[in-house]
Amino acid sequence: MAVGEDIDHPEEIMGLNQVRYFSSLKEVKNQYPDLKVEGSPFFIIFNDKEVVLRTSELNKAIRFGEENY
Repeated sequence: MAVGEDIDHPEEIMGLNQVRYFSSLKEVKNQYPDLKVEGSPFFIIFNDKEVVLRTSELNKAIRFGEENY
């Protein structure tokens, strides 16, 4: 999940199956209040069971996906 920022060419990131983009913090808070996203940009990576990474750094999210999936 990406809030406030797009990931360029997500199909090139190994293991990334789907990216859900939200252009505004208000939008993600309304749809997913339990995720407690408090800032933008913000990125959350899920596996098939739970959240595995929460970060405001795009490079950290991309690196985590490439190294772990």
